[in-house]
Amino acid sequence: MRAQMDTNFGGTFLMCRAVAPVMRAQGTGMIINVSSLAGIVGVPFAGPYAASKFAVEGMTEALRHELRPFGVRVCLLEPGDIDTNLPVNRQLAGGHTATGP
Repeated sequence: MRAQMDTNFGGTFLMCRAVAPVMRAQGTGMIINVSSLAGIVGVPFAGPYAASKFAVEGMTEALRHELRPFGVRVCLLEPGDIDTNLPVNRQLAGGHTATGP
């Protein structure tokens, strides 16, 4: 859970904190954060991931309002499912795998 929050939310937060002052001073810029559809609708068996993406969504929304007066635009990308092998080794409660008992 901590690794998920540190990576998805913490990394995004730290990057925004690093670039926002420069963009404010320039009076222009664009921050593009990457979330997920899981940041809008919780995904079963992925609570920490969904929570980290919900956090990115909330921070981005607030940052958009905070930086607008300084000419800095903030947007959010929310990609859907991407076909990967990540679920193959997922372990579910009771010794079941994501592909069956």
